[in-house]
Amino acid sequence: MFARARWLSSFVRGLICVLLLLTQMSSAPVLVPAPAPMAATAATASLPIFRPVTLVDATGTKITITREPQRIITLAPSLTEMVYALGLGERVVGVSAWSDYPPEAAEKPVVGDAFALNREKILALKPDLILADQNLQPQAADDLRRLGLPVFVIAPKTLQEVLDAISTLGQLTGARQAAEHLVHTLQSRIEAVRSRTASLRVDQRPRVFVEIWNDPLMTAGPGSFIDELITLAGGVNVAAGMGQAWPQVNPEWVLARNPQVIILTLRNKSEVLARPGWNLLEAVRTGRVFEVVPDPLVRTGPRLVDGLEQLARLLHPELFGNDGRSR
Repeated sequence: MFARARWLSSFVRGLICVLLLLTQMSSAPVLVPAPAPMAATAATASLPIFRPVTLVDATGTKITITREPQRIITLAPSLTEMVYALGLGERVVGVSAWSDYPPEAAEKPVVGDAFALNREKILALKPDLILADQNLQPQAADDLRRLGLPVFVIAPKTLQEVLDAISTLGQLTGARQAAEHLVHTLQSRIEAVRSRTASLRVDQRPRVFVEIWNDPLMTAGPGSFIDELITLAGGVNVAAGMGQAWPQVNPEWVLARNPQVIILTLRNKSEVLARPGWNLLEAVRTGRVFEVVPDPLVRTGPRLVDGLEQLARLLHPELFGNDGRSR
């Protein structure tokens, strides 16, 4: 899949390949303790009376929902997580491949992935709402709408837009109160991190290199959620000036920027430490090379806040009470 990524220049296709690889790697054991996962059910139930709603989605299409959806299909793992976080897991009748969180989501029928959908299976499931992500499936909505299916598309590109998407899904599904509660909780957690890191001087913010893949060597640049999370967590992304979300780099490029923290989304720390010259990197010399679970850093769902908190502990143990060292 990543050989294919070498030849794809568009942001969308590159993002799809990276996210799918990271999702498949999520089952690998890790050495850094991750934050406690967010509860998969909401604290409050959906409204007893559904109010019809008309909203415009990310494709500019006006969608009207007159009855509370009872048969929902999610076409991205992040959307699956959002729906479950709103307490609507029982209404999910189909999901995209790699929808593995919460664990019970993996038991749902799979209707396709970012590259191909099983239209016959989707029709057979008789959904009254299909949720899609424009960043992963730019053509899915049009294809499914031609079949007469109700599709709503989101396209979050920032952490705030993820929170907005959760609020929107709450309106669409009749789970407004659950969405308000979830968004408030996530905003409070984000602010708790921001309040500790906002006043840090430039010299107090460590230079961070995130390795997304090792062959070819890929990192996270501007336009990726990882870049935003690093900044919020009190770091400086060494790839912030690369001009694209998932750039390829070379080992010499990393050496020239001498990161103080290295974040690995693969379980390849021993390989990284053995690279020629990398023993001279400050991150390696000070023992700040960490393996992490990738999903909370790239999936556009509620667990992005888990990823933010984990990064904050790794970058600033003096502020967040955890030494963050690999065990």
